[in-house]
Amino acid sequence: MSIRRPSLFAFSVLSLVVALQGCNDSSSSRSSTAATPPNTTLPTTLGCGTLDTPETGIQGDIPRADKDSGRAALGYNCGLSPVHQLDLTGAVQGYDHCAYVRTASDVIQVLDMTDPTKPREVTTLSPGAASGINGTSETLRVVTTEENPDVPPLLASGSSIYDISDCDQPIEKGQVAWPGFVPWPAGMSHDIRVGHAGDKVYSSVGVVVADISDLDNADNWAVVNHTCDLAAQFLSVHMIQQAGVNLCDVMDDTAPQMSHGPDDNADGTRLYVGNQGIPATVGDASGLLDAGGSAEDVGDTTLRIIDLTTTPPTVVAQGDGPGHSIDWFRTADGREYILHANEFVFVQQASCAPHPRPNSLGWAFEAFITEVTGDTLVRRSMLELDINKSENCSAKMESGQGTSIANHRVDNPYNASFAMVSFGDGVIPAFDGGPSGAGLRLFDIRNPSEPLEVAYFNAGPLEHAGASHYDHKRGLLYMPDAGGVRVLELQPQIVGYLGLPRPSDPAYPRYPDGHPATPAP
Repeated sequence: MSIRRPSLFAFSVLSLVVALQGCNDSSSSRSSTAATPPNTTLPTTLGCGTLDTPETGIQGDIPRADKDSGRAALGYNCGLSPVHQLDLTGAVQGYDHCAYVRTASDVIQVLDMTDPTKPREVTTLSPGAASGINGTSETLRVVTTEENPDVPPLLASGSSIYDISDCDQPIEKGQVAWPGFVPWPAGMSHDIRVGHAGDKVYSSVGVVVADISDLDNADNWAVVNHTCDLAAQFLSVHMIQQAGVNLCDVMDDTAPQMSHGPDDNADGTRLYVGNQGIPATVGDASGLLDAGGSAEDVGDTTLRIIDLTTTPPTVVAQGDGPGHSIDWFRTADGREYILHANEFVFVQQASCAPHPRPNSLGWAFEAFITEVTGDTLVRRSMLELDINKSENCSAKMESGQGTSIANHRVDNPYNASFAMVSFGDGVIPAFDGGPSGAGLRLFDIRNPSEPLEVAYFNAGPLEHAGASHYDHKRGLLYMPDAGGVRVLELQPQIVGYLGLPRPSDPAYPRYPDGHPATPAP
């Protein structure tokens, strides 16, 4: 099968998640020039290793014939070789020669990955609850603070912030006093994000900012809930605050809902948030299950750009688009973008609906790239798989395939080359009970207006609350597989195509001709 260029016009995603939040992305009054297209293209026969096990049908599908023959059990891969599979499941991140896996028991296993085929458990961390007894944040986050060398690389989970300068001996610097008393997904601190400069931490469901610039003195970490101040700028019900009544005080920490997975820019002056939105017909459940939902049948699905340099912060732009997960990135020409998507698909046949599709919960078929240069919101492209296109509806129904996004990540936010998008959410199975999901898909995003899939790995469902991590120095990618975190190798032809520096690890490449998806080495 060949790599196909995703559709390039904007539309909404069907994403349905158990937690709250919403976001939509769309337009701005100002358009801008897209990045220069890559100078080279992959051959139409796809850049798979000769030993890989590429897909046999429509991009992202697991055909019925493959299920019946047993071929589906072998998995599918192209450009990504399996190196090892850990016994640990959960969210994963990495730094230097270490990997961090937060398990279902909310502890973080620190692993020495010097030899990725023989990981060595070094220590265990017990992060504090983000809010409430036994609460934690949905995702695990690492920031390398590349543009702020005075700040060490940081690891964040729940309320705990760790200095990971010595990657296998993290030092807890303190705990953020997030507001609220209810654990996620209901409480205020549902998901958190460390700012790229390493001096702020953000949490949702509202907009809460913790200043950790005095990293060595956690008692000085000021936490401010900006939710009502921001809501008053666009939500009339919160204007009552101007009469001396703070609605956040009245309604505690559960309203208003404004964000899910926030991210900021390089210097922490702008924050990007999105609200997942609940269908307007959620009262009778039809909004959750209606495969023919309209784009208007949504709750608050809004992307917002927030200026953090003002007091209080200011909403400087807003537009329609999904925002369960948001990743800010910059391209080589200095323009800025966000990668964003919703989560969950409860009704697979909803992909039969033509675009534009709803942005509300349950429509997580695609991810989007929106330009944010100059405080604009301009939709540039959509990262879509062929199996989720409406014209392939009958093939999808025949195969029983289920694909849904939960999280994604870019390889380097300061000069992004590719996006790692999970199309293998482990929560929703195929409706025939067979193998489901399209796995992890890598897209060339050097030209954000024309993303191109360049590699994939699909050998079972992925961890819902996990984002992948790529180690440029060693060419290794950590993928949160629901059956145990996988260590994958980005093959040399993909590294070369993307213009990435050749990994400096002497052991690279371990599999110069690729490797079958299963069995794992």
